[in-house]
Amino acid sequence: MESLLTVNIATNGAKNSNQNTSNNFDITVSVGKNDVFNYQWATDEDLATQIKDHLAKYVTNDLSNTVDSESNVYLNNNEKNGDKVDSEVTVTHTDTPVDASGRIQRVYHIKLSNPNARLDGSISPLTVSSNEFTMPSDIKTYQEDYNHLIDADNFNGADTSNKTLLNALEKTPIALMKVTNNTTGKDSTGVQGQKWAALIRYDTSGDVKNAVDPTNTRTATLEFVNDNDPANPITIVSATNTAQGTADSKIDFSNATDTLAYLEKLGYSLEKVVNNQTGKVITPPRRSRS
Repeated sequence: MESLLTVNIATNGAKNSNQNTSNNFDITVSVGKNDVFNYQWATDEDLATQIKDHLAKYVTNDLSNTVDSESNVYLNNNEKNGDKVDSEVTVTHTDTPVDASGRIQRVYHIKLSNPNARLDGSISPLTVSSNEFTMPSDIKTYQEDYNHLIDADNFNGADTSNKTLLNALEKTPIALMKVTNNTTGKDSTGVQGQKWAALIRYDTSGDVKNAVDPTNTRTATLEFVNDNDPANPITIVSATNTAQGTADSKIDFSNATDTLAYLEKLGYSLEKVVNNQTGKVITPPRRSRS
């Protein structure tokens, strides 16, 4: 499980002027402390680099090719990007230890040397992760996995057999962030936060061990079958994956995961994977969570 925490900032030119941070602002991040989690805070240098990457570019607009109609005048707009706005970025931070609510806090203090600098984008001050997010032994299919999704006060996502981790996800206070304009003293973003999350991802790329005869090139086929009516399964021809490889090498179905994602958008769900040579059911598919 990994949660990348981001916050949107706009030094100037935000659609709502109350969201402007000015060139002197603080980013406050507070998060529940739990020894089950790993906390990777952005260093001052990292955050300064992220902000510099979002400095706006000068843009010129060349209007040409006027076309008149009875009611309108149309122009072709050729937009050209120039150099980025130049500004030094200084970042320092202040840490606060665990408080009575179980939270730790870091405040990043950010100053841009150019008061006219503009940026509008998102930066990531903190990544929280954990290990051993393992699948429960009683889950055998994607549908069963989906049916076990959890929606708790602090956590939304897949179930796990690691109950220590699950308890931490359900009980640990979520990360909260806000941006303060130090020129006006106003809150620029409001408090932002979202639940801990663990998404279900299936890896169906698959591979086939090739033949031992070095003179042959082997072709393997991966088919997707609609078995809503098991007595009359229908091969989804447009989704068939074929791949070739030399002897003693694996044949990889590199496009299978994308194919499955496309089929899921059409309303299909993955029930099982079968080796047609042996008749063995490979279930459930390999899964990763984040």
